Amino acid sequence: MEVYFDYWVGWRRVAAYAFRRNWEFVKLRYLNWASFDDEMFEVLCYDIVYHNSKFDKNTIRKMGKWRSRDGGRGIVVFTKPAFGEKPKKYIFQCKLSGREKSINTSNVGSVSDVIDQYRADGYGLMCNCYIDSTLFYRLDGISDRRGINIETWSGFEIERFLSRRPLLKQRYEIT
Repeated sequence: MEVYFDYWVGWRRVAAYAFRRNWEFVKLRYLNWASFDDEMFEVLCYDIVYHNSKFDKNTIRKMGKWRSRDGGRGIVVFTKPAFGEKPKKYIFQCKLSGREKSINTSNVGSVSDVIDQYRADGYGLMCNCYIDSTLFYRLDGISDRRGINIETWSGFEIERFLSRRPLLKQRYEIT
């Protein structure tokens, strides 16, 4: 009984310390989205994908400048494959909007066409604002019908990701 008690107390102390430490470490810092233009936002998205352990850094490509004819592809990247699997191709779209606005289905165009045209195994949407529920429903439907992975990054996920990365915080002047 004493061993169990020591284990439980020790685990509780570790969990409390980790929570306190993480709470201090992840103090959310809001980006000044007004200082971003479309090109800078696409570079930020590139950095996020580059620093995401799911993706192979050697395969990432930014498809031209922000208003170029990229065919709905801001960023193309392959995953790091698990043993015995082939890498999966992801296409990311980057959308900069007003912070209090939301991205909806009319803002992203035909996601299915982009996935089909470029034979993607995954799709990602990155924006600095809210993602409308109708767009979530559409993306979930595409994921279910086609069996592909969908990644969504609203401003909230972007800010939290950056708050845990000191080099990116410094680059984008997050204090």
